[in-house]
Amino acid sequence: MRAGLPFALAPEGTRRHGEGPPPLHTGFVRLALEAGVPVVPFVIAGARQVLPPGRMCPRGDRPRVRVLRLAPVTLPTLPADEEHRGELRDVAERLMAEVYRRRDQLEEEMR
Repeated sequence: MRAGLPFALAPEGTRRHGEGPPPLHTGFVRLALEAGVPVVPFVIAGARQVLPPGRMCPRGDRPRVRVLRLAPVTLPTLPADEEHRGELRDVAERLMAEVYRRRDQLEEEMR
């Protein structure tokens, strides 16, 4: 990341299967802070229709998936240590709330 090479990470650690987001991990915020780089959020809409929960193979009827790259987010200056865990979680939750909001918007447009 420090060298400017792309690095992708799924902050939830898993796919979301039910209502509400899965438990959120703060690793992506910690890594970005330690590397001194912004976070570039991506929104993926329609993935559940391609590979529904419990399926091992994608659906064959070619449902649509949309991917949207959001603007880079410069994180607040904050130590990436255990003492600041609550603040790191707040930053992660705000970022992911926007990702989920935009995903829901895209999925509504796709209907």
